[in-house]
Amino acid sequence: MDGDKTVTELMALLDLKGRRNFKYTYLDPALNAKLIEMTQPDSPNSPTQKYRLTPAGQQFIKVIGAGDQGVGGVFLNG
Repeated sequence: MDGDKTVTELMALLDLKGRRNFKYTYLDPALNAKLIEMTQPDSPNSPTQKYRLTPAGQQFIKVIGAGDQGVGGVFLNG
């Protein structure tokens, strides 16, 4: 995943539709595991909030052997 992404962009990358399900199933666990971080941590509900991979998230992608692919073949670097 290159650059900062909005929730909508992340959901599109994963081909997901339900925002609530995405938040509880994907976004919150990734934040808690420190695989991604908010661009505005002091304003988590900001309409301009975006997310980016942390160094740990980048390493995780390398370790799982995804390269430019995410779990299930979802493209993350673009």
